[in-house]
Amino acid sequence: MSERIDVNEIWDEVKKAAGKAEKKTNELIDRSKIKISIMNVNSEIKQKYQKLGEIVYYNKNNKIDDEDIIRICIAELDGLHIKLENLKKKANEAAKLKTCPNCGTANGKDASYCSKCGSEF
Repeated sequence: MSERIDVNEIWDEVKKAAGKAEKKTNELIDRSKIKISIMNVNSEIKQKYQKLGEIVYYNKNNKIDDEDIIRICIAELDGLHIKLENLKKKANEAAKLKTCPNCGTANGKDASYCSKCGSEF
C-alpha cells in the first residue's frame, strides 16, 4: 500500500520555510546596513580627528589663538561618538544581544551578568 502524498501539506511546509528564510535574510540585511553605517561613522570620526590635528598644528605653528574652531570640531566629534554608540546599541539589538548599561559591552541574550564588568542586568 503506497503512502498518499498531500501536495497542500508540502506546499504549506515550503511556504513556512520560505517565510523563515525571508525573515532571516531581512535580519541579515538590516544588521549589514548597521555595520556599514558603523564603518562610515568610524571613518568620519577618523577624518574629524585628522582635521582637528591639522587645525591645532596650524594654529600653534602660526601662533593663532582660535579656540572657537577647536570647540566646533570637538562638538562635531562628540556628536559622531554619540551616533556611533547609538548604532552599536542598534547592532546589538538586531543581533539580539544585551548591552551592558555600565560598560557598554555586548553580551549574549540570555546573560544575567555582564561578561566584562560583572554588572547585573
